[in-house]
Amino acid sequence: MQVEYVVDGDSVRLSDGRSVRLIGINTPELKPRNRPPESLAIEARQAVVNFLAVDGDILFYVDQGKRDRHGRYLGHLFRRDAAGLHSLERHLLLQGLAYHVAIPPNLSMAECFAIAEDTARVYGRGLWLQANSVASREVRRGGYQRVSGVVKSVSLGKVWWINLEGGFVAVIYPENHRFFDPSAVRNWSGRRIEIEGWVYGVSKEGRRQWRVKLETPYAVNRVTDDKVFTWW
Repeated sequence: MQVEYVVDGDSVRLSDGRSVRLIGINTPELKPRNRPPESLAIEARQAVVNFLAVDGDILFYVDQGKRDRHGRYLGHLFRRDAAGLHSLERHLLLQGLAYHVAIPPNLSMAECFAIAEDTARVYGRGLWLQANSVASREVRRGGYQRVSGVVKSVSLGKVWWINLEGGFVAVIYPENHRFFDPSAVRNWSGRRIEIEGWVYGVSKEGRRQWRVKLETPYAVNRVTDDKVFTWW
């Protein structure tokens, strides 16, 4: 397997023409719409180029979900050399050049990647050199973000609603309930949490309400005295 072109930190094109979106990570945008590259986007792409330049066989593995909504193949890239098997996604996470995102059903590497991200966070590498989350009351746009705020209330009905200060809402839909412990979710009430995911806006009572869809507990951390602790 050969990689023909590195598009950015989390997507490449293979020599057989397939476009690949790496599973389990999200890197800073290299070409965001009408904006310059995001911080560390260029470094993330170069890290992929450097990883692939080392002598060894490049292996591509798909998980359970094979394509995204853009038609790109979803998979993991590894380099196999004399020292063993090396995950490209884990490599980027350890350097702090990517965020971990766990989206069902592609969860086979989720725990490994979460540990790699936590390592980069603890050592303050790359994206973790400074605070990189926005306060829930200050969210003003959509797209991938890390959002932190105090949970004002939790409602566990057919759809689970987690309401943060400032009107920001995290939503857990029925298909993802099985990944969460209801008692743990209830325990978020009154606590400061940090959420990662793709933020989107909806119109509610004539106003814009910002929301994020939570699919696994890996997307939620608790914050105490400016320290972040994982729930998983």
